[in-house]
Amino acid sequence: MLALTDGTVQQIAEDGLYGTCVTLTHNNGLTSSYCGMDDVRVQEGQVVSAGEALGGCADSIPAESALGTHVHVQVTQNDAPIDVLTLPMKMSRVN
Repeated sequence: MLALTDGTVQQIAEDGLYGTCVTLTHNNGLTSSYCGMDDVRVQEGQVVSAGEALGGCADSIPAESALGTHVHVQVTQNDAPIDVLTLPMKMSRVN
C-alpha cells in the first residue's frame, strides 16, 4: 500500500477486526488509515512522501477473510470521514 500524500506515521496498531493498521497525519487536519496490512515498512514518527510504500496487503483480514487480500483505507478531516474521490488528484491517485 502506498501513502496517498505526504504525511507522518502517527500510529501502527493491531485491530481485532481489520488487522494491522497504519495511520498517517497530513496537513489541514487530514488523517489517513490503511488497515489489513502486513510487512509494514514504516515506523511511528517517520515522515513519508506521496506514493511511498507503507507495507503490503495481508492475505486475510480477521473479520473479512472470505473477501481475500485487500486493504481498508479511510481518510478523515478534523475526525470526520471524507470521500477520497473529492480530494485533489494527488490524494486520490498514486501511480
